[in-house]
Amino acid sequence: HPTALHTHTDNPDHQLHLPFTWTGTTLWATNAHTIRIHLTPTPTGHHLHITDTTGDPILTADAVTVRPTTPEQLRALAAPAVEGLFTVEWSPAAGTREGADPARRLPAESVAEQWAVLDGGPLPLGSARPGPRRHADLPALLGALDAGAPVPSLVLVGVPEADADGEPSAAALALATELLELAQRWLAEPRLGEARLAVVTRSAMTVDGVDASGPDPAAAGVWGLLRSAQTENPGRFLLVDVDAATEGDQLLAGVSQAVECEEPQLALRGGRVLVPRLVRADMRDTLVPPPGVPAWRLASVGAATVESVSVVPCPEVLEPLASGQVRISVRAAGINFRDVLILLGMYPDEGVFRGSEGAGVVLETAPDVTAFAPGDRVMGLFEGAFGPIAVADARGLTTIPPDWTYDQAAAVPVAYLTAWYGLVDLADLQPHDNLLIHAATGGVGMAATHIARHLGAHIHTTAHPDKHHVLEHLGIDADHRASSRTLDFETTYRTTTNGHGMDVVLNSLAGEYTDASLRLLAPGGRFIEMGKTDIRDPEHIATHHPHITYHHYDLVTAAGLDHIAHILTTLNHLFTTSQLPPLPTHT
Repeated sequence: HPTALHTHTDNPDHQLHLPFTWTGTTLWATNAHTIRIHLTPTPTGHHLHITDTTGDPILTADAVTVRPTTPEQLRALAAPAVEGLFTVEWSPAAGTREGADPARRLPAESVAEQWAVLDGGPLPLGSARPGPRRHADLPALLGALDAGAPVPSLVLVGVPEADADGEPSAAALALATELLELAQRWLAEPRLGEARLAVVTRSAMTVDGVDASGPDPAAAGVWGLLRSAQTENPGRFLLVDVDAATEGDQLLAGVSQAVECEEPQLALRGGRVLVPRLVRADMRDTLVPPPGVPAWRLASVGAATVESVSVVPCPEVLEPLASGQVRISVRAAGINFRDVLILLGMYPDEGVFRGSEGAGVVLETAPDVTAFAPGDRVMGLFEGAFGPIAVADARGLTTIPPDWTYDQAAAVPVAYLTAWYGLVDLADLQPHDNLLIHAATGGVGMAATHIARHLGAHIHTTAHPDKHHVLEHLGIDADHRASSRTLDFETTYRTTTNGHGMDVVLNSLAGEYTDASLRLLAPGGRFIEMGKTDIRDPEHIATHHPHITYHHYDLVTAAGLDHIAHILTTLNHLFTTSQLPPLPTHT
Protein backbone atom coordinates (compact mmCIF):
# COMPACT_ATOMS: atom_id res chain seq x y z
CA HIS A 1 0.00 0.00 0.00
CA PRO A 2 1.37 3.49 -0.81
CA THR A 3 1.03 4.74 2.73
CA ALA A 4 3.13 1.84 3.95
CA LEU A 5 6.06 2.87 1.75
CA HIS A 6 6.86 5.84 3.93
CA THR A 7 6.44 4.36 7.39
CA HIS A 8 9.95 2.97 7.82
CA THR A 9 11.47 6.45 7.86
CA ASP A 10 9.30 7.51 10.78
CA ASN A 11 9.30 4.21 12.67
CA PRO A 12 12.68 2.74 13.58
CA ASP A 13 10.94 -0.47 14.68
CA HIS A 14 9.53 -0.85 11.15
CA GLN A 15 6.00 -1.15 12.51
CA LEU A 16 3.45 -1.21 9.70
CA HIS A 17 0.94 1.62 9.52
CA LEU A 18 -2.24 1.43 7.43
CA PRO A 19 -4.72 4.16 6.39
CA PHE A 20 -7.39 5.00 8.92
CA THR A 21 -9.11 8.12 7.52
CA TRP A 22 -9.11 9.84 4.15
CA THR A 23 -10.00 13.52 3.76
CA GLY A 24 -10.48 15.55 0.59
CA THR A 25 -10.16 12.62 -1.78
CA THR A 26 -10.60 13.21 -5.53
CA LEU A 27 -10.44 10.60 -8.29
CA TRP A 28 -9.31 12.26 -11.51
CA ALA A 29 -8.95 9.29 -13.89
CA THR A 30 -9.18 5.48 -14.01
CA ASN A 31 -7.37 4.46 -17.17
CA ALA A 32 -3.75 4.39 -15.97
CA HIS A 33 -1.80 1.11 -15.98
CA THR A 34 1.36 2.54 -14.37
CA ILE A 35 1.26 5.13 -11.60
CA ARG A 36 3.62 7.23 -9.50
CA ILE A 37 2.89 7.80 -5.83
CA HIS A 38 3.93 10.91 -3.92
CA LEU A 39 3.50 11.03 -0.12
CA THR A 40 4.16 14.29 1.70
CA PRO A 41 4.15 14.36 5.53
CA THR A 42 1.84 16.92 7.14
CA PRO A 43 1.25 17.80 10.81
CA THR A 44 -1.88 15.62 10.82
CA GLY A 45 -0.87 12.80 8.48
CA HIS A 46 0.15 12.65 4.83
CA HIS A 47 -0.81 14.38 1.61
CA LEU A 48 -1.25 11.82 -1.19
CA HIS A 49 -0.75 12.63 -4.88
CA ILE A 50 -0.93 9.85 -7.52
CA THR A 51 -0.13 10.55 -11.19
CA ASP A 52 0.37 8.58 -14.37
CA THR A 53 3.74 8.42 -16.13
CA THR A 54 3.10 11.76 -17.87
CA GLY A 55 2.34 13.58 -14.61
CA ASP A 56 -1.44 13.84 -15.08
CA PRO A 57 -3.32 13.38 -11.79
CA ILE A 58 -5.04 10.08 -11.06
CA LEU A 59 -6.00 10.49 -7.39
CA THR A 60 -5.33 13.09 -4.71
CA ALA A 61 -6.08 13.17 -0.99
CA ASP A 62 -5.62 16.26 1.15
CA ALA A 63 -4.99 14.20 4.27
CA VAL A 64 -4.49 10.50 4.98
CA THR A 65 -4.09 9.53 8.61
CA VAL A 66 -2.55 6.17 9.50
CA ARG A 67 -2.54 3.91 12.54
CA PRO A 68 -0.17 1.14 13.58
CA THR A 69 -1.23 -2.42 12.77
CA THR A 70 -0.27 -5.61 14.60
CA PRO A 71 0.35 -9.01 12.98
CA GLU A 72 -2.72 -10.35 14.78
CA GLN A 73 -4.91 -7.72 13.14
CA LEU A 74 -3.53 -8.55 9.70
CA ARG A 75 -4.16 -12.25 10.23
CA ALA A 76 -7.72 -11.46 11.25
CA LEU A 77 -8.22 -9.53 8.02
CA ALA A 78 -6.97 -12.52 6.05
CA ALA A 79 -9.38 -14.92 7.76
CA PRO A 80 -12.15 -16.38 5.59
CA ALA A 81 -15.07 -14.02 5.22
CA VAL A 82 -17.50 -16.81 6.07
CA GLU A 83 -16.71 -16.40 9.76
CA GLY A 84 -19.09 -13.47 9.57
CA LEU A 85 -22.00 -15.53 8.20
CA PHE A 86 -24.89 -16.23 10.53
CA THR A 87 -28.07 -18.27 10.36
CA VAL A 88 -31.28 -18.40 12.39
CA GLU A 89 -31.56 -21.14 14.99
CA TRP A 90 -34.66 -21.75 17.08
CA SER A 91 -33.72 -22.22 20.73
CA PRO A 92 -35.73 -22.77 23.93
CA ALA A 93 -36.91 -19.50 25.42
CA ALA A 94 -35.40 -18.26 28.67
CA GLY A 95 -36.78 -20.05 31.70
CA THR A 96 -37.77 -23.22 29.84
CA ARG A 97 -36.19 -26.62 29.72
CA GLU A 98 -36.49 -29.51 27.34
CA GLY A 99 -39.74 -31.42 27.88
CA ALA A 100 -41.28 -28.80 30.16
CA ASP A 101 -45.00 -28.16 29.68
CA PRO A 102 -45.41 -24.40 29.09
CA ALA A 103 -49.10 -24.59 29.99
CA ARG A 104 -48.14 -24.69 33.70
CA ARG A 105 -46.68 -21.17 33.57
CA LEU A 106 -49.92 -19.23 33.10
CA PRO A 107 -52.81 -18.79 35.57
CA ALA A 108 -55.97 -18.99 33.48
CA GLU A 109 -57.67 -16.22 35.49
CA SER A 110 -55.13 -13.60 34.42
CA VAL A 111 -55.69 -14.49 30.77
CA ALA A 112 -59.43 -14.07 31.07
CA GLU A 113 -59.03 -10.68 32.72
CA GLN A 114 -56.26 -9.11 30.63
CA TRP A 115 -56.41 -10.59 27.13
CA ALA A 116 -58.85 -10.70 24.24
CA VAL A 117 -59.28 -12.70 21.04
CA LEU A 118 -60.44 -11.67 17.56
CA ASP A 119 -62.31 -14.52 15.89
CA GLY A 120 -61.18 -13.72 12.34
CA GLY A 121 -58.93 -16.75 11.96
CA PRO A 122 -58.35 -20.24 13.39
CA LEU A 123 -56.86 -20.35 16.87
CA PRO A 124 -56.29 -23.56 18.87
CA LEU A 125 -58.10 -22.24 21.95
CA GLY A 126 -60.67 -24.98 22.38
CA SER A 127 -58.87 -26.48 25.38
CA ALA A 128 -58.06 -23.18 27.07
CA ARG A 129 -60.08 -22.57 30.26
CA PRO A 130 -61.67 -20.16 30.83
CA GLY A 131 -59.85 -18.33 28.00
CA PRO A 132 -59.64 -14.67 26.95
CA ARG A 133 -62.65 -12.53 26.07
CA ARG A 134 -63.71 -13.09 22.45
CA HIS A 135 -64.78 -10.53 19.84
CA ALA A 136 -65.84 -11.08 16.25
CA ASP A 137 -63.30 -8.63 14.85
CA LEU A 138 -61.49 -5.39 15.64
CA PRO A 139 -64.60 -3.16 15.20
CA ALA A 140 -66.42 -5.43 17.68
CA LEU A 141 -63.59 -5.01 20.19
CA LEU A 142 -63.71 -1.24 19.77
CA GLY A 143 -67.47 -1.37 20.30
CA ALA A 144 -66.93 -3.22 23.57
CA LEU A 145 -64.48 -0.53 24.66
CA ASP A 146 -67.10 2.10 23.84
CA ALA A 147 -69.49 0.21 26.14
CA GLY A 148 -67.02 0.39 29.02
CA ALA A 149 -65.05 -2.83 28.71
CA PRO A 150 -61.45 -2.59 29.95
CA VAL A 151 -58.68 -2.21 27.38
CA PRO A 152 -56.91 -5.59 27.00
CA SER A 153 -53.16 -5.74 27.40
CA LEU A 154 -52.90 -8.24 24.57
CA VAL A 155 -55.17 -9.28 21.69
CA LEU A 156 -54.73 -12.57 19.84
CA VAL A 157 -55.74 -13.00 16.21
CA GLY A 158 -55.32 -16.10 14.08
CA VAL A 159 -54.17 -15.75 10.49
CA PRO A 160 -56.62 -17.42 8.08
CA GLU A 161 -55.17 -20.22 6.01
CA ALA A 162 -54.56 -19.36 2.35
CA ASP A 163 -56.81 -20.79 -0.35
CA ALA A 164 -55.26 -24.17 -1.13
CA ASP A 165 -56.81 -24.24 -4.60
CA GLY A 166 -55.70 -20.75 -5.56
CA GLU A 167 -52.51 -19.51 -7.17
CA PRO A 168 -49.86 -19.40 -4.38
CA SER A 169 -48.52 -15.90 -5.05
CA ALA A 170 -52.04 -14.44 -5.33
CA ALA A 171 -53.07 -16.16 -2.09
CA ALA A 172 -49.99 -14.84 -0.30
CA LEU A 173 -50.63 -11.31 -1.56
CA ALA A 174 -54.28 -11.41 -0.47
CA LEU A 175 -53.34 -12.64 3.01
CA ALA A 176 -50.59 -10.04 3.43
CA THR A 177 -52.97 -7.29 2.31
CA GLU A 178 -55.56 -8.39 4.87
CA LEU A 179 -53.01 -8.37 7.70
CA LEU A 180 -51.59 -5.02 6.58
CA GLU A 181 -55.04 -3.44 6.82
CA LEU A 182 -55.54 -4.95 10.29
CA ALA A 183 -52.13 -3.67 11.46
CA GLN A 184 -52.89 -0.18 10.15
CA ARG A 185 -56.27 -0.07 11.94
CA TRP A 186 -54.62 -1.39 15.11
CA LEU A 187 -51.96 1.32 15.11
CA ALA A 188 -54.51 4.03 14.32
CA GLU A 189 -56.62 3.35 17.45
CA PRO A 190 -55.26 5.50 20.32
CA ARG A 191 -57.01 3.45 23.03
CA LEU A 192 -54.88 0.44 22.03
CA GLY A 193 -51.62 2.36 22.25
CA GLU A 194 -50.37 0.28 25.19
CA ALA A 195 -51.77 -3.04 23.95
CA ARG A 196 -50.00 -5.67 21.90
CA LEU A 197 -51.44 -7.55 18.91
CA ALA A 198 -50.35 -11.21 18.92
CA VAL A 199 -50.64 -12.63 15.40
CA VAL A 200 -50.79 -16.42 15.34
CA THR A 201 -49.76 -18.31 12.19
CA ARG A 202 -49.45 -21.99 11.39
CA SER A 203 -46.26 -23.37 9.80
CA ALA A 204 -44.92 -19.97 8.76
CA MET A 205 -41.47 -20.93 10.03
CA THR A 206 -39.41 -24.09 9.58
CA VAL A 207 -37.74 -25.31 12.76
CA ASP A 208 -34.76 -27.58 12.08
CA GLY A 209 -35.20 -31.12 13.33
CA VAL A 210 -38.93 -30.63 13.90
CA ASP A 211 -40.67 -29.58 10.69
CA ALA A 212 -40.29 -32.12 7.89
CA SER A 213 -41.98 -29.96 5.26
CA GLY A 214 -41.13 -26.41 4.29
CA PRO A 215 -42.94 -23.29 5.48
CA ASP A 216 -46.32 -22.17 4.21
CA PRO A 217 -45.44 -19.33 1.78
CA ALA A 218 -48.51 -17.22 2.56
CA ALA A 219 -48.01 -17.43 6.32
CA ALA A 220 -44.28 -16.76 5.92
CA GLY A 221 -45.18 -13.62 3.97
CA VAL A 222 -47.22 -12.42 6.94
CA TRP A 223 -44.14 -12.81 9.15
CA GLY A 224 -42.07 -10.76 6.73
CA LEU A 225 -44.67 -8.01 6.71
CA LEU A 226 -45.15 -7.87 10.47
CA ARG A 227 -41.44 -8.06 11.23
CA SER A 228 -41.20 -4.72 9.45
CA ALA A 229 -44.12 -3.47 11.53
CA GLN A 230 -42.32 -4.62 14.70
CA THR A 231 -39.22 -2.67 13.71
CA GLU A 232 -41.24 0.49 13.07
CA ASN A 233 -43.48 0.07 16.14
CA PRO A 234 -41.56 -1.66 18.97
CA GLY A 235 -43.73 -3.46 21.50
CA ARG A 236 -46.95 -3.31 19.47
CA PHE A 237 -46.86 -6.70 17.72
CA LEU A 238 -46.05 -10.27 18.72
CA LEU A 239 -45.55 -13.06 16.17
CA VAL A 240 -46.44 -16.62 17.18
CA ASP A 241 -46.11 -19.67 14.93
CA VAL A 242 -47.77 -22.95 15.93
CA ASP A 243 -47.95 -26.45 14.54
CA ALA A 244 -50.95 -28.75 14.24
CA ALA A 245 -50.28 -30.31 17.66
CA THR A 246 -50.37 -27.04 19.63
CA GLU A 247 -53.21 -26.89 22.15
CA GLY A 248 -54.96 -23.87 23.64
CA ASP A 249 -53.27 -23.83 27.04
CA GLN A 250 -49.86 -24.26 25.40
CA LEU A 251 -50.54 -21.30 23.11
CA LEU A 252 -51.62 -19.01 25.94
CA ALA A 253 -48.71 -20.08 28.14
CA GLY A 254 -46.20 -19.60 25.35
CA VAL A 255 -47.52 -16.12 24.57
CA SER A 256 -47.42 -15.27 28.27
CA GLN A 257 -43.79 -16.36 28.46
CA ALA A 258 -42.91 -14.31 25.37
CA VAL A 259 -44.48 -11.23 26.93
CA GLU A 260 -42.67 -11.86 30.21
CA CYS A 261 -39.30 -12.31 28.48
CA GLU A 262 -39.95 -9.46 26.00
CA GLU A 263 -39.59 -11.81 23.03
CA PRO A 264 -41.20 -10.41 19.85
CA GLN A 265 -41.30 -13.75 17.99
CA LEU A 266 -41.75 -17.36 19.04
CA ALA A 267 -42.60 -20.79 17.67
CA LEU A 268 -44.45 -23.52 19.55
CA ARG A 269 -43.35 -27.02 18.61
CA GLY A 270 -44.12 -30.20 20.53
CA GLY A 271 -44.93 -28.30 23.71
CA ARG A 272 -41.70 -26.28 23.52
CA VAL A 273 -41.47 -22.50 23.39
CA LEU A 274 -38.75 -21.61 20.88
CA VAL A 275 -37.32 -18.21 19.97
CA PRO A 276 -35.09 -17.24 17.02
CA ARG A 277 -31.42 -16.56 17.61
CA LEU A 278 -28.60 -15.67 15.22
CA VAL A 279 -25.74 -18.18 15.41
CA ARG A 280 -22.61 -18.59 13.34
CA ALA A 281 -23.34 -20.69 10.29
CA ASP A 282 -21.64 -24.07 9.96
CA MET A 283 -19.78 -23.67 6.66
CA ARG A 284 -17.87 -26.95 6.70
CA ASP A 285 -20.00 -28.45 3.92
CA THR A 286 -20.51 -25.18 2.04
CA LEU A 287 -18.64 -24.01 -1.04
CA VAL A 288 -16.79 -20.85 -0.08
CA PRO A 289 -14.91 -18.53 -2.48
CA PRO A 290 -11.18 -18.25 -1.71
CA PRO A 291 -10.52 -15.17 0.45
CA GLY A 292 -9.03 -12.27 -1.42
CA VAL A 293 -9.61 -13.85 -4.85
CA PRO A 294 -11.88 -11.65 -7.00
CA ALA A 295 -12.16 -14.12 -9.89
CA TRP A 296 -13.25 -17.71 -9.23
CA ARG A 297 -15.68 -20.29 -10.54
CA LEU A 298 -17.23 -23.62 -9.67
CA ALA A 299 -15.39 -26.55 -11.21
CA SER A 300 -15.31 -30.32 -10.91
CA VAL A 301 -12.13 -31.45 -9.17
CA GLY A 302 -11.31 -35.15 -9.05
CA ALA A 303 -13.91 -37.89 -9.47
CA ALA A 304 -17.03 -37.31 -11.55
CA THR A 305 -19.53 -36.78 -8.74
CA VAL A 306 -21.60 -33.95 -7.35
CA GLU A 307 -19.30 -33.91 -4.31
CA SER A 308 -16.34 -33.08 -6.57
CA VAL A 309 -17.61 -29.55 -7.24
CA SER A 310 -15.24 -27.01 -5.73
CA VAL A 311 -14.40 -23.31 -5.92
CA VAL A 312 -11.22 -22.62 -7.87
CA PRO A 313 -9.46 -19.36 -8.83
CA CYS A 314 -9.68 -18.30 -12.49
CA PRO A 315 -7.42 -15.27 -12.92
CA GLU A 316 -7.64 -15.62 -16.71
CA VAL A 317 -11.00 -13.79 -16.76
CA LEU A 318 -9.17 -10.64 -15.60
CA GLU A 319 -6.63 -10.69 -18.44
CA PRO A 320 -6.87 -8.09 -21.24
CA LEU A 321 -9.74 -8.84 -23.61
CA ALA A 322 -9.06 -10.29 -27.03
CA SER A 323 -10.82 -9.14 -30.18
CA GLY A 324 -14.58 -9.61 -30.03
CA GLN A 325 -14.71 -10.37 -26.30
CA VAL A 326 -16.91 -8.95 -23.54
CA ARG A 327 -16.23 -9.08 -19.79
CA ILE A 328 -19.39 -9.68 -17.74
CA SER A 329 -20.36 -9.41 -14.09
CA VAL A 330 -22.46 -12.57 -13.74
CA ARG A 331 -25.77 -12.13 -11.93
CA ALA A 332 -27.31 -15.55 -12.69
CA ALA A 333 -26.13 -18.73 -14.41
CA GLY A 334 -28.18 -21.47 -16.01
CA ILE A 335 -27.44 -25.13 -15.42
CA ASN A 336 -28.59 -27.48 -18.17
CA PHE A 337 -28.52 -31.17 -18.95
CA ARG A 338 -25.08 -30.95 -20.56
CA ASP A 339 -23.63 -29.60 -17.30
CA VAL A 340 -25.16 -32.50 -15.37
CA LEU A 341 -23.77 -35.08 -17.81
CA ILE A 342 -20.30 -33.53 -17.64
CA LEU A 343 -20.41 -33.45 -13.84
CA LEU A 344 -21.36 -37.14 -13.69
CA GLY A 345 -18.79 -38.19 -16.31
CA MET A 346 -21.50 -39.22 -18.79
CA TYR A 347 -20.87 -36.67 -21.53
CA PRO A 348 -19.62 -38.42 -24.70
CA ASP A 349 -16.95 -35.81 -25.37
CA GLU A 350 -14.70 -34.62 -22.57
CA GLY A 351 -16.12 -31.44 -21.14
CA VAL A 352 -15.38 -29.06 -18.31
CA PHE A 353 -18.00 -28.31 -15.67
CA ARG A 354 -17.96 -24.54 -15.36
CA GLY A 355 -21.22 -23.25 -16.82
CA SER A 356 -22.05 -22.29 -20.38
CA GLU A 357 -24.90 -19.79 -20.19
CA GLY A 358 -25.91 -16.92 -17.98
CA ALA A 359 -26.95 -13.32 -17.57
CA GLY A 360 -25.26 -10.26 -16.15
CA VAL A 361 -23.94 -6.76 -16.68
CA VAL A 362 -21.23 -5.76 -19.13
CA LEU A 363 -18.07 -4.60 -17.37
CA GLU A 364 -15.81 -4.04 -20.36
CA THR A 365 -15.70 -4.66 -24.11
CA ALA A 366 -12.86 -5.15 -26.55
CA PRO A 367 -12.21 -2.10 -28.76
CA ASP A 368 -13.83 -3.74 -31.79
CA VAL A 369 -17.09 -4.60 -29.98
CA THR A 370 -19.73 -1.98 -30.76
CA ALA A 371 -22.98 -3.85 -30.02
CA PHE A 372 -22.56 -3.60 -26.24
CA ALA A 373 -21.27 -1.09 -23.70
CA PRO A 374 -20.44 -1.20 -19.98
CA GLY A 375 -23.64 -1.27 -17.96
CA ASP A 376 -25.70 -3.18 -20.54
CA ARG A 377 -27.76 -6.11 -19.26
CA VAL A 378 -26.92 -9.13 -21.39
CA MET A 379 -27.67 -12.84 -21.60
CA GLY A 380 -26.23 -15.58 -23.74
CA LEU A 381 -23.55 -18.22 -24.10
CA PHE A 382 -20.36 -17.83 -22.11
CA GLU A 383 -18.03 -20.37 -20.62
CA GLY A 384 -17.33 -19.94 -16.94
CA ALA A 385 -20.78 -18.70 -15.97
CA PHE A 386 -20.50 -20.41 -12.57
CA GLY A 387 -18.53 -17.51 -11.09
CA PRO A 388 -18.79 -13.77 -10.47
CA ILE A 389 -16.90 -12.73 -13.64
CA ALA A 390 -16.90 -14.32 -17.09
CA VAL A 391 -15.59 -13.50 -20.55
CA ALA A 392 -17.77 -14.17 -23.60
CA ASP A 393 -17.68 -13.84 -27.36
CA ALA A 394 -19.95 -10.92 -28.26
CA ARG A 395 -21.61 -13.02 -30.97
CA GLY A 396 -23.09 -15.28 -28.30
CA LEU A 397 -24.76 -12.42 -26.40
CA THR A 398 -27.92 -10.37 -26.69
CA THR A 399 -29.59 -7.78 -24.49
CA ILE A 400 -32.07 -8.80 -21.79
CA PRO A 401 -35.69 -7.71 -22.36
CA PRO A 402 -36.50 -4.79 -20.03
CA ASP A 403 -39.10 -6.66 -17.97
CA TRP A 404 -37.08 -9.86 -17.47
CA THR A 405 -35.13 -10.76 -14.34
CA TYR A 406 -31.57 -12.06 -14.45
CA ASP A 407 -32.83 -15.50 -13.39
CA GLN A 408 -35.26 -15.61 -16.31
CA ALA A 409 -32.60 -14.44 -18.74
CA ALA A 410 -30.05 -17.03 -17.59
CA ALA A 411 -32.50 -19.89 -18.23
CA VAL A 412 -33.20 -18.94 -21.85
CA PRO A 413 -30.09 -19.02 -24.11
CA VAL A 414 -29.27 -22.73 -24.49
CA ALA A 415 -32.88 -23.91 -24.43
CA TYR A 416 -34.25 -21.48 -27.00
CA LEU A 417 -31.18 -21.55 -29.24
CA THR A 418 -31.18 -25.35 -29.29
CA ALA A 419 -34.90 -25.56 -30.01
CA TRP A 420 -34.81 -22.84 -32.68
CA TYR A 421 -31.84 -24.31 -34.54
CA GLY A 422 -33.37 -27.78 -34.48
CA LEU A 423 -36.89 -26.80 -35.53
CA VAL A 424 -36.20 -23.90 -37.88
CA ASP A 425 -32.74 -24.45 -39.37
CA LEU A 426 -32.65 -28.25 -39.50
CA ALA A 427 -36.29 -29.36 -39.62
CA ASP A 428 -37.65 -26.35 -41.54
CA LEU A 429 -40.82 -26.64 -39.47
CA GLN A 430 -43.85 -25.38 -41.40
CA PRO A 431 -47.38 -24.34 -40.37
CA HIS A 432 -49.63 -27.37 -39.84
CA ASP A 433 -46.69 -29.80 -39.64
CA ASN A 434 -47.23 -32.58 -37.11
CA LEU A 435 -44.46 -32.19 -34.53
CA LEU A 436 -43.58 -34.61 -31.73
CA ILE A 437 -41.58 -33.11 -28.86
CA HIS A 438 -40.16 -35.70 -26.49
CA ALA A 439 -39.54 -34.71 -22.84
CA ALA A 440 -41.55 -31.58 -23.47
CA THR A 441 -41.42 -30.41 -19.86
CA GLY A 442 -37.65 -29.86 -19.98
CA GLY A 443 -36.10 -26.53 -20.84
CA VAL A 444 -35.59 -27.27 -24.54
CA GLY A 445 -38.95 -29.02 -24.70
CA MET A 446 -40.83 -26.02 -23.34
CA ALA A 447 -38.90 -23.64 -25.59
CA ALA A 448 -39.70 -25.88 -28.58
CA THR A 449 -43.38 -25.86 -27.62
CA HIS A 450 -43.49 -22.07 -27.62
CA ILE A 451 -41.58 -21.83 -30.91
CA ALA A 452 -43.77 -24.45 -32.60
CA ARG A 453 -46.93 -22.67 -31.50
CA HIS A 454 -45.50 -19.40 -32.84
CA LEU A 455 -44.83 -21.12 -36.19
CA GLY A 456 -48.29 -22.69 -36.37
CA ALA A 457 -47.36 -26.37 -36.12
CA HIS A 458 -49.56 -29.11 -34.62
CA ILE A 459 -47.84 -30.01 -31.34
CA HIS A 460 -47.72 -33.52 -29.84
CA THR A 461 -45.73 -34.22 -26.69
CA THR A 462 -44.43 -36.82 -24.29
CA ALA A 463 -43.44 -36.37 -20.67
CA HIS A 464 -43.44 -38.25 -17.40
CA PRO A 465 -47.07 -38.63 -16.25
CA ASP A 466 -46.26 -36.74 -13.04
CA LYS A 467 -45.40 -33.71 -15.18
CA HIS A 468 -48.45 -33.66 -17.44
CA HIS A 469 -49.83 -30.76 -15.42
CA VAL A 470 -46.91 -28.72 -16.77
CA LEU A 471 -48.00 -29.57 -20.31
CA GLU A 472 -51.56 -28.60 -19.45
CA HIS A 473 -50.26 -25.26 -18.19
CA LEU A 474 -48.47 -24.86 -21.54
CA GLY A 475 -51.81 -25.27 -23.33
CA ILE A 476 -51.35 -28.88 -24.47
CA ASP A 477 -54.68 -30.74 -24.27
CA ALA A 478 -55.05 -34.38 -23.21
CA ASP A 479 -55.17 -35.69 -26.80
CA HIS A 480 -51.70 -34.27 -27.42
CA ARG A 481 -50.05 -35.53 -24.22
CA ALA A 482 -48.50 -38.99 -23.89
CA SER A 483 -46.22 -40.76 -21.44
CA SER A 484 -42.48 -40.80 -22.04
CA ARG A 485 -42.27 -43.97 -19.92
CA THR A 486 -44.12 -46.28 -22.35
CA LEU A 487 -44.19 -46.84 -26.11
CA ASP A 488 -47.91 -46.13 -26.34
CA PHE A 489 -47.23 -42.75 -27.95
CA GLU A 490 -46.52 -44.51 -31.27
CA THR A 491 -50.00 -45.98 -31.68
CA THR A 492 -51.70 -43.05 -29.94
CA TYR A 493 -50.29 -40.41 -32.26
CA ARG A 494 -50.65 -42.53 -35.39
CA THR A 495 -54.33 -42.72 -34.53
CA THR A 496 -54.54 -39.02 -33.63
CA THR A 497 -53.05 -38.06 -37.01
CA ASN A 498 -55.33 -40.46 -38.93
CA GLY A 499 -52.39 -42.64 -39.88
CA HIS A 500 -50.23 -39.81 -41.22
CA GLY A 501 -47.70 -39.84 -38.40
CA MET A 502 -45.22 -37.08 -37.61
CA ASP A 503 -43.53 -34.66 -39.96
CA VAL A 504 -40.90 -33.71 -37.38
CA VAL A 505 -39.64 -35.43 -34.23
CA LEU A 506 -37.51 -33.49 -31.73
CA ASN A 507 -35.90 -36.34 -29.84
CA SER A 508 -34.03 -36.66 -26.56
CA LEU A 509 -34.98 -40.25 -25.69
CA ALA A 510 -33.00 -43.41 -26.45
CA GLY A 511 -33.24 -47.09 -27.29
CA GLU A 512 -36.63 -48.48 -28.25
CA TYR A 513 -38.19 -45.05 -27.80
CA THR A 514 -35.99 -43.75 -30.61
CA ASP A 515 -36.95 -46.76 -32.75
CA ALA A 516 -40.66 -46.08 -32.19
CA SER A 517 -40.18 -42.41 -33.04
CA LEU A 518 -38.40 -43.29 -36.28
CA ARG A 519 -41.28 -45.58 -37.28
CA LEU A 520 -43.76 -42.81 -36.51
CA LEU A 521 -42.27 -40.40 -39.05
CA ALA A 522 -44.21 -39.80 -42.25
CA PRO A 523 -42.50 -39.84 -45.67
CA GLY A 524 -40.36 -36.72 -45.91
CA GLY A 525 -40.16 -36.55 -42.13
CA ARG A 526 -37.26 -34.98 -40.27
CA PHE A 527 -35.78 -36.64 -37.18
CA ILE A 528 -33.91 -34.09 -35.04
CA GLU A 529 -31.71 -35.80 -32.45
CA MET A 530 -30.64 -33.70 -29.46
CA GLY A 531 -29.68 -36.59 -27.18
CA LYS A 532 -26.14 -37.66 -26.37
CA THR A 533 -26.61 -41.28 -25.27
CA ASP A 534 -28.05 -42.95 -28.41
CA ILE A 535 -26.69 -41.28 -31.52
CA ARG A 536 -27.50 -43.33 -34.63
CA ASP A 537 -25.35 -43.87 -37.71
CA PRO A 538 -26.82 -41.69 -40.49
CA GLU A 539 -25.96 -44.34 -43.10
CA HIS A 540 -27.84 -46.98 -41.10
CA ILE A 541 -30.82 -44.63 -40.84
CA ALA A 542 -30.72 -43.96 -44.59
CA THR A 543 -30.76 -47.70 -45.29
CA HIS A 544 -33.56 -48.68 -42.93
CA HIS A 545 -35.61 -45.46 -43.08
CA PRO A 546 -34.98 -44.06 -46.56
CA HIS A 547 -38.08 -41.90 -46.45
CA ILE A 548 -36.81 -39.59 -43.68
CA THR A 549 -33.94 -37.21 -42.91
CA TYR A 550 -31.86 -37.73 -39.74
CA HIS A 551 -30.01 -34.86 -38.05
CA HIS A 552 -27.89 -35.04 -34.92
CA TYR A 553 -26.39 -31.79 -33.71
CA ASP A 554 -24.51 -29.95 -31.03
CA LEU A 555 -25.61 -26.32 -30.98
CA VAL A 556 -22.31 -24.42 -30.99
CA THR A 557 -20.47 -26.89 -33.23
CA ALA A 558 -23.27 -27.18 -35.78
CA ALA A 559 -24.55 -23.62 -35.86
CA GLY A 560 -21.37 -21.61 -35.27
CA LEU A 561 -21.23 -18.32 -33.42
CA ASP A 562 -21.96 -16.18 -36.48
CA HIS A 563 -25.26 -17.95 -37.07
CA ILE A 564 -25.99 -18.03 -33.33
CA ALA A 565 -25.71 -14.24 -33.36
CA HIS A 566 -28.34 -14.15 -36.12
CA ILE A 567 -30.67 -16.47 -34.17
CA LEU A 568 -30.24 -14.39 -31.00
CA THR A 569 -31.24 -11.25 -32.90
CA THR A 570 -34.43 -12.97 -34.06
CA LEU A 571 -35.20 -14.41 -30.63
CA ASN A 572 -34.56 -11.08 -28.90
CA HIS A 573 -37.21 -9.44 -31.07
CA LEU A 574 -39.69 -12.21 -30.24
CA PHE A 575 -38.87 -11.95 -26.51
CA THR A 576 -39.11 -8.17 -26.40
CA THR A 577 -42.46 -8.17 -28.23
CA SER A 578 -43.79 -10.94 -25.93
CA GLN A 579 -44.27 -13.38 -28.82
CA LEU A 580 -42.08 -15.88 -26.95
CA PRO A 581 -42.16 -16.05 -23.12
CA PRO A 582 -39.37 -16.71 -20.61
CA LEU A 583 -39.10 -20.19 -19.14
CA PRO A 584 -39.91 -21.19 -15.55
CA THR A 585 -36.90 -21.07 -13.25
CA HIS A 586 -35.85 -22.68 -9.99
CA THR A 587 -33.06 -21.19 -7.86
